[in-house]
Amino acid sequence: MKKLLIAALVAASGSAQAADVVYNTGREAPIAQDVARVYSWEGAYVGATVGYAKGEANIVPGQIYKDSGVAYGGFAGYNFDLGHGFIAGVEAGIGGNEFKARAGGNTFATSWNYDASVRLGYAFDNALIYGSVGYGVQDLNLRIPDTVSKGKSDGLIYGVGVDYALTDHVFTRLNYQYRDFRSNLVNVETKEKVGKMDLDQHFVGVGVGYKF
Repeated sequence: MKKLLIAALVAASGSAQAADVVYNTGREAPIAQDVARVYSWEGAYVGATVGYAKGEANIVPGQIYKDSGVAYGGFAGYNFDLGHGFIAGVEAGIGGNEFKARAGGNTFATSWNYDASVRLGYAFDNALIYGSVGYGVQDLNLRIPDTVSKGKSDGLIYGVGVDYALTDHVFTRLNYQYRDFRSNLVNVETKEKVGKMDLDQHFVGVGVGYKF
């Protein structure tokens, strides 16, 4: 009888230990997962640029003005995330340049310019590569001895660029723009048309912006 009782106690103890072993091995330690964070380009932004501009103004009849110099400006816009890395946006800008040239005793100069563009690009996380097309207006004047002709030249603007985010809010920019403008020149006193003008400008610049 004692032997049977002892055997039963030993068997019960072994079953409990086996159960403990199965229970302990069945527990799994939590595994930490590192989820990659993707930068978001969506939202409003503002910024400023400075760079180099080169232009040629062909004024009918028979005058060609060429010059180059420093150009500067500011911009503001809004990006829309289309998904799968594609970013669309709208952007407006204002700027000035030091374009001034002389030919045949006359002086041709440009001053402020204004533009609005649509953009489409692809984001590689912190880098956004884009192309743009838009419409722009350029203030200009032609100074002939005893006469000043002023006008506004307008036309299409084409551009490409790269924006690179340094932080969640601050980004840098490298961009190129080509401006293809046409206009009439008008005498400021008589209001008479004195000529036509084709203005081609190339701009390469760097900038810094802030995304809200």
